Amino acid sequence: MQGNLLFVGCSHTSGYYADENGPSLWSKNNYAQIYSDDIADSQCYIYGSTGAPNSKYPRWIRHILNEHKDVSGVVIQTTYWDRWSMGNNRTSLFLELPVGHFSYQHTVTDNYVCYDDFNTLDHKVLEWNDKALWSQIDYWKWGNPGDIKPGTLWPGYNEGYMQTKFHTEVDTHLTNENYCKDIALIDAMCDEKNIPIYIWQINERVQTTKNLDMFKKLNNVKIFETPATIWLREELNIDIDTMKVDEEHYNYEAHKLIAHEFIPKVLKS
Repeated sequence: MQGNLLFVGCSHTSGYYADENGPSLWSKNNYAQIYSDDIADSQCYIYGSTGAPNSKYPRWIRHILNEHKDVSGVVIQTTYWDRWSMGNNRTSLFLELPVGHFSYQHTVTDNYVCYDDFNTLDHKVLEWNDKALWSQIDYWKWGNPGDIKPGTLWPGYNEGYMQTKFHTEVDTHLTNENYCKDIALIDAMCDEKNIPIYIWQINERVQTTKNLDMFKKLNNVKIFETPATIWLREELNIDIDTMKVDEEHYNYEAHKLIAHEFIPKVLKS
């Protein structure tokens, strides 16, 4: 499939990596830019942000659909479920922000337009991405909140935000439910123009769900079930897990394989 594709994802989609020289953003290690340069026959749109959770995607997609009326397909690099968004409001007022409030165009070329998020525009309203710090997570050792006597504080409150967040939301059915809500909302937005949605994973550590249509019949969603790392290993006998620039992120050659070999398969699913 060609046309004006929208690629959405986390740091793997924004070319982020970190080495001895510090972090790099929107580097050449970016499958979406490589696909846009080498394969696409029309200008593509790329929205990625380091550490972004899946919950950011509906907002991003709505913003791009508002800004660009020619989107022909949405390609979602579904990301890790142990992430969430956090915000801060120093105005003490209840706020209604437009979907593009934090958005900005990072790079514009004839082949692609890259979008990212600001953390803040005015240092009064802020938003950032966070994730579970596994070094701070232990097995659940507190009682069932339903067993706590009336008027007694739940002891989990005193054990740190990370523990509470992980054991009461991240590692529960709520994360799966929220993910299905997000996909249902994206599908509904794309119903307007029957825009196909392609969902894929970059590696096997990304969670998936078997009941993606929990909240509505999905009319536009196509899922490529095999992660890119496994597909490239099985189909091309290439292990891109040996092709990394840091502990998490892949080098240019790996991203080129994803762009040239894997993404075209995803678009035919």
